[in-house]
Amino acid sequence: MERLQVHSDLKYLRQVRHWVARICADWGMDEEGINDMRIAVGEAFTNCVVHAYGGRTDGVVVLSGEEKKGRATIRVRDCGTAVPIDPETVPDLNRPHEGGYGVYLMKRLTDGLRFVTSDPPGTEVVLIKNISQKAWEI
Repeated sequence: MERLQVHSDLKYLRQVRHWVARICADWGMDEEGINDMRIAVGEAFTNCVVHAYGGRTDGVVVLSGEEKKGRATIRVRDCGTAVPIDPETVPDLNRPHEGGYGVYLMKRLTDGLRFVTSDPPGTEVVLIKNISQKAWEI
């Protein structure tokens, strides 16, 4: 299991994306898959900072990742305010605007997406991406 803990500050976004690229490459993911996961996990991290912590930089975001049977799973966990998230929400792509595409991108770029809220407050975003055909074996 790989793990990274950073403060809820967007200055760590680059470090988060670099971490994702490194572990996904170590697991044998191709360049397209790596880029998809970098963007998706980056969006999850950004949502933690902006929504769960309201831009506060004193919060903690914990990322963990593991590969099992050809499937990469990365979890992004905050202890901020749990914000209800509807993964079925689709922005109006005919009316482009700044922001509001994060959940849509996470869903489009991964093979599985879950949001888990907990008590004490916080949200865990679970992002899954198939690495190879092994992921389809039972």
